[in-house]
Amino acid sequence: MGTTAEAAAHKSQKQQQSRVLIAGNYCHDVLIQKNAVKAVSLGGAASFISNVFNGVSISCNLVSKVGEDFKYPVSYTPIVIPTLKTTVFYSYFDLGFHGNDHQDRILKRVCACGPIRPSDLPDTRSKYGMAVGDTILTQEFNLLEVRI
Repeated sequence: MGTTAEAAAHKSQKQQQSRVLIAGNYCHDVLIQKNAVKAVSLGGAASFISNVFNGVSISCNLVSKVGEDFKYPVSYTPIVIPTLKTTVFYSYFDLGFHGNDHQDRILKRVCACGPIRPSDLPDTRSKYGMAVGDTILTQEFNLLEVRI
C-alpha cells in the first residue's frame, strides 16, 4: 500500500484546477491470441479517458497508482507504489465467430495495484469527477464527490 509520504510527494507536484478529475489506475494490457502474446501495451480506462479529454482540449487531472514495473511514458505522473506491481490485464482473443458476428474476448485481471485513497486525491476542486475501474472504494468515491 502507498504511504502517506508517497501521497504527499505526488500531491506536491504542481496541481492546477482542472475541469475533470479522473481516478483510476494505469494498466499493462497483454493481448493473447492462440496462446501466444501478440502485444503488450498501456491500458486502463483512466488512460484512455484522459487521452480523449486531452484530444478535445478539456483540462483534466488523473490520479493513478502503478508499481515500479510501470513502463510507459504518460502525461499524468502516477503514484508509484514500490511494494506492488502495476495492474495487469490479459485479453484473450478468439479468432472464431460464434453466430453473432462478434469475436469472443475474455478479459482477466491477473494483478492489481493499490486502491486510490482520499489522501491520494488532489486538494484542488474540479467541476466533474469520475472513478473508473475498481481502484477506488465507496468511501473514497464519496470523498471524490465532495471534491468536485
